[in-house]
Amino acid sequence: MRSRNFGINRRLVSVLSLCLCLALISIAVLGAVDRTYAATAGGSPPDITVFVGEPSTLQDDGFVIYKFEVLNATNVRVVEAGEIIKQINNPNSANLKGEVKGRMANQIRSNNINEFDTILLASNTGGRQEKKVTIKFARVVPPKTSALIPPVSDNQSTQHRTKWGPPTSTPSSQSATPTVTNWPPQFAKCPSDCNNCLKPDEAAGRGLTKKCLEQPCYYSPDKQQDWYCYGKAATVWCCKDGKVIETTGEQCAQIEGSSYATEAEANKACQQALGYCCRDGQIAQITKTQCAEVGGSYWSTDKNEVIKACQREIGWFCYGGKVYQGTATQAAQVGATLYATQAEATTACQPIGYCCRNGQLTQSTKAQCSSGFAAAGTWYATSAEAQLGCTATYWCCSNGQIYQSKTYGRGCYSTQAEAQQACMTTYWCCSNGQVYQTSSYTTGCYKTQTEAMQACERQAMCWCCMGGKVSYITQAQCTQYGGTCYSTQSQATSACTYKRYQ
Repeated sequence: MRSRNFGINRRLVSVLSLCLCLALISIAVLGAVDRTYAATAGGSPPDITVFVGEPSTLQDDGFVIYKFEVLNATNVRVVEAGEIIKQINNPNSANLKGEVKGRMANQIRSNNINEFDTILLASNTGGRQEKKVTIKFARVVPPKTSALIPPVSDNQSTQHRTKWGPPTSTPSSQSATPTVTNWPPQFAKCPSDCNNCLKPDEAAGRGLTKKCLEQPCYYSPDKQQDWYCYGKAATVWCCKDGKVIETTGEQCAQIEGSSYATEAEANKACQQALGYCCRDGQIAQITKTQCAEVGGSYWSTDKNEVIKACQREIGWFCYGGKVYQGTATQAAQVGATLYATQAEATTACQPIGYCCRNGQLTQSTKAQCSSGFAAAGTWYATSAEAQLGCTATYWCCSNGQIYQSKTYGRGCYSTQAEAQQACMTTYWCCSNGQVYQTSSYTTGCYKTQTEAMQACERQAMCWCCMGGKVSYITQAQCTQYGGTCYSTQSQATSACTYKRYQ
């Protein structure tokens, strides 16, 4: 008997050991699920590096600008107080930066809430990340004073139900506690997929827009406040104006979009939807894909919006002395500048003619020919006029007088100003031992009188008696050859005759 019991005990211990091992393995596996979810989902989840809202305190007539930066996301949503305000699918860059304008404060605030949350949701095949910012209202609304029970979810339901009690005798008129006439209270049980028992304003603050039951899941003893079952509303893929966003069916209908069960269906339908395409100032009704293929610059289903965008591309430009209306592309093809108005183009557009300056012809406008250079030129409207009238003219200075000449020579200049400047200059010159002034520079002229006088001294002439012969040379030469200078030829001849007979 003892042997048999011992065998049973051994089997029982073996079974218990096996169960304990399985339990430990299950705990380890469950603990690892959360840690390895991103790795088993097909890669690394996206990374939200920046998400801020400015201002963080919202005035009654203001709104919030949200700035974000997300890495490696295929789907990005910004949810402000439960409503999607931005949806980006399959962005072009792995590093997605942007900003979005939030709703006005009066569109967000309901009842007596004093703050709300805005959530950035980013996802890819590797997982999902989210980041939250809390925005407060500048004007604080005080809570209503009533015997209300704080809102609770399912895991707090026992706390608020303890405030109820069985009916008692009717209290006196002096009692502040209302009489409970319905016992036990009939609270609705929230479904498993909609198990948030909240007041309406609290549900809106958490982004829970789906109200599952009309019967309250809790109400206060004085029946002044009701709690309901809330959950996340089912989303659809909505195509509007060629863009696909994930939102609720109700919100998609409000913006007059078309809803689809999958993102692929919505993208396909959006690409096939007809809209208006602007290209080079022309508008055509084609799909968004076709608009991109033909090089269109703007596409939308709103025709008025496209017309405004196209009007900004059309302007006025000048070519060949005439004004044309066209696009920036057309203006660039002919090397012209596009102007916003016809008046601006007309002002800038002047006929192209021929400018004669110093005998050289160039093409230019009349304004360009008369300005922008050291000297104004002569403008001709036609080539024939220019060829006939354009000959080189020079300005010359001689003996202090300025005159024009078609032949270039000493004392001539390209401009009148240069000739005037030259004529204002006076030189000192030496000729035949005499010093004189002149405005024309030539050999034997100097800038100062002293230089000219020194030169004249070196060049003074005399009658020189050398070796019994008389010569008319400079004093310097006479001295160099050992002769004697005389002021007259007769003096030099008499002196030389006397020396010859000595």
